Amino acid sequence: MRKIKFKHILSLGLLLIVIGFSCIIFSGGAQFHQILSASSITNNSFDLFEDNFIFNTNSKIENINITSQNEIKTLYIEADYSEINIHTSNQFSITTTGITEDQIDFIDGTDAELSIDQSAEFGINLSSNKIHRDIVLDVYVPSHIEVITIDVNLGDVEVKDLNLSQLTINSDLGDIEINGIFDSTIIEANLGDIEFSGDINDTLNIISDLGDIEIELLHIENDYNFDLSAKLGYIAIYDHNINDLNSSYVRNSDASRNIFVTTNLGSISIEKK
Repeated sequence: MRKIKFKHILSLGLLLIVIGFSCIIFSGGAQFHQILSASSITNNSFDLFEDNFIFNTNSKIENINITSQNEIKTLYIEADYSEINIHTSNQFSITTTGITEDQIDFIDGTDAELSIDQSAEFGINLSSNKIHRDIVLDVYVPSHIEVITIDVNLGDVEVKDLNLSQLTINSDLGDIEINGIFDSTIIEANLGDIEFSGDINDTLNIISDLGDIEIELLHIENDYNFDLSAKLGYIAIYDHNINDLNSSYVRNSDASRNIFVTTNLGSISIEKK
């Protein structure tokens, strides 16, 4: 079961939604699109968290390399705070920056698991004496890996040029960027922008509380079954623009490729790559 350690992030998200509604009410409809830039909200929020997190400096920081002796089929990654980059490669390996050895738990096997536990190091910096360090997790994935699941509380996620059966990403705070071809992709995000470029053979399902969503697809519009909803935002899809406050778009229910996207605060943009 996924652990949520940053409950204050959710509180911040609710606060930002209230602020957004207030801005719309007092600023008038003409400035709606400018006000509703979820990208600016999420970027400023992420900067706020990065500027005020501090870490325990008693730990010995190491650059760690992990390899596997097995032909991994499924990979589960869980991290409290880390930038996570997934790359294609001929061999499986993991390199870390800014993470101590005692924070890493790697279970090798056909179904591999990687857990990064940094809960003992977190604090909120209320003074000007900030302590920063880059925390990065680079995962190199060969073609025999079919399923990847990522759970991260705080940090950006980037997936580069992958071809997978299934990709699942759960994120509390951070931007998500995905490039590749997948049978199925599921993304659940509380706060952060999402970019997807590539294609889906079965279903792309994105659920976001706050953040803009940009999607580039390989085929024409009629090849996809679209079910899109932006509760407070606009939708731009191929040559269609829906500018209602509560925008929705449902089309091509008989198509075999499914694109399901929902965001509470943010806009949805879909175009042909």
